[in-house]
Amino acid sequence: MSFPELIFGNQEAYCSTLIQIDNFFLDHRRQLADVDFRARQIKTAYICLEHFFQEFTGPICSSCMEPCCVNRHGFPDFEDLIVLRAMEIEPPAFNCQCIDTEPCQFLSPAGCILPRIRRSYRCTWYFCDVCMDKFQQLNCVEFIHFRYEMTLLSQRRTELLRLFEEEWMRSCQSGSYG
Repeated sequence: MSFPELIFGNQEAYCSTLIQIDNFFLDHRRQLADVDFRARQIKTAYICLEHFFQEFTGPICSSCMEPCCVNRHGFPDFEDLIVLRAMEIEPPAFNCQCIDTEPCQFLSPAGCILPRIRRSYRCTWYFCDVCMDKFQQLNCVEFIHFRYEMTLLSQRRTELLRLFEEEWMRSCQSGSYG
């Protein structure tokens, strides 16, 4: 994808990017109808996956003594912000001034305080070895269903971003954005 890169630590740039994406959606509402459709599919995929995440990662993450969740991994990228906006979900109020290698600012003693749908995509896809071992213990049908739903989520996200990028590039070529 050819979107701008967000720089960790720059609160002003983060807020400016949020406004830029929001304005782009407002200015291109009609052209982004297919993006809206994919966003609804992505919401459905997250709903279908939620019980897996709660059942398997919830207990593990909340009792972990050395959490692998650090601020830089939770920091959303440009694509995350596009998908969140497409789903009409408010991005987390990320404090860019925090230290990127310290435990994620959204990590509580009970695990992440953000619903999975509001997290960076890296957070959705990352599973430590303990979580992966737990997933491997699923019966075959459950694991196939989980893998299928994760694949659908990934495919729908990729398609949403491709559709968005097409409109973004048309606008960049005309000098409106980018």
